[in-house]
Amino acid sequence: MNHTRSALRVLCAPAHYFMDGKEGGSEPLWAHEIVRTVALLSSQVVAVTGYVIAGDLPENVRVVSVGGKRGDNFLSAAIAARFVARYSVAAIREFWMMKPDIVHHVLPFGLGQTFNPLLLFLGDRPFVVGPVQGHSYRAHFEQMSLGGVKTNQGATTRAPLANRIAARLGSILTILNTHLLKRADIVVAITQEAADALPDEIERDKVVIIPPGVDTKRFSIRQERSGERLELLSVGYLLKRKRIDTVLRAVRRLLERDREVRLTMAGDGPEREALMCLATELGIREYVRWLGFIPNSEVGRVYREGDVFVSGSEHEGLATAYLEALSSGLPLVLAENSGSRSIAAMGAPARVVQCGDDEAMCRAIMDLAPDRVAVEKERLVAREFVEGRFDWAVIGERYVEAYQAAIKRRDVGHRARRA
Repeated sequence: MNHTRSALRVLCAPAHYFMDGKEGGSEPLWAHEIVRTVALLSSQVVAVTGYVIAGDLPENVRVVSVGGKRGDNFLSAAIAARFVARYSVAAIREFWMMKPDIVHHVLPFGLGQTFNPLLLFLGDRPFVVGPVQGHSYRAHFEQMSLGGVKTNQGATTRAPLANRIAARLGSILTILNTHLLKRADIVVAITQEAADALPDEIERDKVVIIPPGVDTKRFSIRQERSGERLELLSVGYLLKRKRIDTVLRAVRRLLERDREVRLTMAGDGPEREALMCLATELGIREYVRWLGFIPNSEVGRVYREGDVFVSGSEHEGLATAYLEALSSGLPLVLAENSGSRSIAAMGAPARVVQCGDDEAMCRAIMDLAPDRVAVEKERLVAREFVEGRFDWAVIGERYVEAYQAAIKRRDVGHRARRA
């Protein structure tokens, strides 16, 4: 690949609702790293975003923040509308001032969640969208907060009119997003499954697969291991769809079979208290460590303490945690979902089991536990697998190649129209 800096001027707008180069979170980190690595290969990058917690960005990057704060709920109609209004003004201003060679819509979420008002001003400017994860977020939009009342159980119910408005807005947004994808010269999908989920109207020859990346320099393989206890590690935001309950039940099965194991849970979230109660009910409380939120600066140390990465999540894209674990030399035991199928199909040392099947997860872990030589071999395979495919330096080069393909595609189309 060509490592020479090009003369490209890139406008990343939007560069997500916010960019986070320090505290964590997959999608905000993706946006930050795409901007950073693309800038290393371009002459100028301007990123328009909600707000930024910036890591080390090159000098040729200018970030335009339109305000907001971490934790803003973009399912709130008021917050979403405020962001769109501020973003639109800033993005249009930067577009006319910068006159970019390429516009990149960097909003790494599912289809049907956002629309870019810059489409009204692009003209013949090359336009790239992605990364998209493939799953639809229309259901999220239909949950948008348009007012409601609290029930005795604490849930919020909406009036019928609010429900109808949300459903109608979801339909309109889906139409707008299809138009956005049709206008794009290149659409970036993170996996083949994500590409297959694109609407039928999208030309398949303009879809490219570029996975998310990982900064492999931040992770390393632990050189020495002491003791017989197998250290299981799970990392992520504690939501119901993460199915941590499956992991906890698998740990109980391992202990019932006299396996010496400990599970470390890194991450916080609304399900933490319920999961801690479940661990107590299962009789495994003393075999589970709850670390809570771990900042990016410390996450490498947490991975180095593990032997095997486990996840019960029923719904994932190509999760950053999978890549971080592999960068640290950890083989994976994963519940089946789009991301786990994709990473296993690429050749990663991953064992994929049916979602919710704690017995199958237990057996997959047991396959690794008795053979220390095999585990150490898989650790080296895991690291090599990530370095060649997912390091952010490699991913940045692939995005620049996508920009060049978009420019070429737009030029060919322009000449065809003139002819």
